[in-house]
Amino acid sequence: MFLNYLWYNNIDEYLLSGDAMKKIGSFLIYPIIIFLIIFALLSNLNIPVFGFRLFRIGANSMAPYIKKGDYILVHKQDSYKVGDVITFKVTDGYVTNRIISVDEENDAIITKGDANEERDISSIKKESISGILTYKFKLLGYVYYILYKWETWVILIVLYLLADKIDFTKKKKKKKKEEKEEEKDTEEDDDDFIEMLK
Repeated sequence: MFLNYLWYNNIDEYLLSGDAMKKIGSFLIYPIIIFLIIFALLSNLNIPVFGFRLFRIGANSMAPYIKKGDYILVHKQDSYKVGDVITFKVTDGYVTNRIISVDEENDAIITKGDANEERDISSIKKESISGILTYKFKLLGYVYYILYKWETWVILIVLYLLADKIDFTKKKKKKKKEEKEEEKDTEEDDDDFIEMLK
């Protein structure tokens, strides 16, 4: 039906219409939002998505390259080398620092924060590494941070319900207006018919 409409009508007029913009926007934006929400939830549950995971930096050990509050995307690798910025598991959470030494024979990797004067006290094993830094961002990171808060979902639900209510009210008023116009047209037609009979 949609293709028939485009076939028999002016496609340029349709694309410039508000209805088309809404459909195109929904088609592009909704899947992205859904993916971001799922990815954020899985990352929060420590579940990688295609080997990728999202982390929020909780310290300034890598400043100014990475600052506290930034979000980074890491990807699991088969091997790591000196200079790589990695995120790895520790007893009380995760740390993101730079590799300064790799001992493959003993499976010992030594790391250090760019802002720290000394190297990290303990070496780490390859299996404790979540991945190498592939991307760092701020704007999208704020989106993830907001999505983690339950208050955000309450606000979104309230806004959705309000928008739906407003839309419903507008449609109801429009329908009443159309019905009144139809009644008026019918009355005029009846009057014209009566005049003809006279």
